[in-house]
Amino acid sequence: VLERTPRGSNAIIVIVDTGVNGQRVPPSRRAGGWVEAPGDDPWTDSVGHGSMVALMALAFAPEAKIYSIKLSFEPDGTISKPSVLSAFDELIPLMQANPDLGFVISNSWGMSGCLAGAEAQWCDMVPSRLVTAIDQQNLALMVFAAGNSNEECLGPSILGMNSSLGAI
Repeated sequence: VLERTPRGSNAIIVIVDTGVNGQRVPPSRRAGGWVEAPGDDPWTDSVGHGSMVALMALAFAPEAKIYSIKLSFEPDGTISKPSVLSAFDELIPLMQANPDLGFVISNSWGMSGCLAGAEAQWCDMVPSRLVTAIDQQNLALMVFAAGNSNEECLGPSILGMNSSLGAI
């Protein structure tokens, strides 16, 4: 995507994270947003992580626009797994309707509690489903930058720190 538009013109960078602080990204640089919780705003970020990712992306592609996807959290502070699926159910048709735009999807969310049972199945299925759906249709460049430590989700790993098992 950025090969065709090295400064990011005609590119949308989708930030799938904690939201993006709209005070840091002016309206002219926004391509839209999505949030699952009624009354919430994808252009708010009480954690700050999504905002940091968005600003770094704009530093590398200063003519790109940001699309903010604010994921929901469970009461224990973990990412709501259904919100991940809902977000991509909304995003895929948007990309299909805009084939002339280059989309880059930055996934900066992680999962924990994935070691056994239904949780392990979910952790195996969801990233694979998302990557496959988007890759087969050549809709976007999707990147994952989740995991400051694999200990929570994967247990001790030969992959080392800051890696996602089975990611692109």
